[in-house]
Amino acid sequence: MESALFNFQSFLSLILLFICTCTYVKMIFPALLDRKIGFRGFFWKAARIECETDSIRKTG
Repeated sequence: MESALFNFQSFLSLILLFICTCTYVKMIFPALLDRKIGFRGFFWKAARIECETDSIRKTG
């Protein structure tokens, strides 16, 4: 059995799940991800990726 870190398709699925989870948390608890620096900044950036790609899909 392979780990998700060694299987490229599973790794991409994990990254997508992480981005979507961060976006969901930002929508439900916006104060939790309001810091753009430090440890929470990493999650803020992941949530921001989803917001940017969503706006690109709507306009393009």
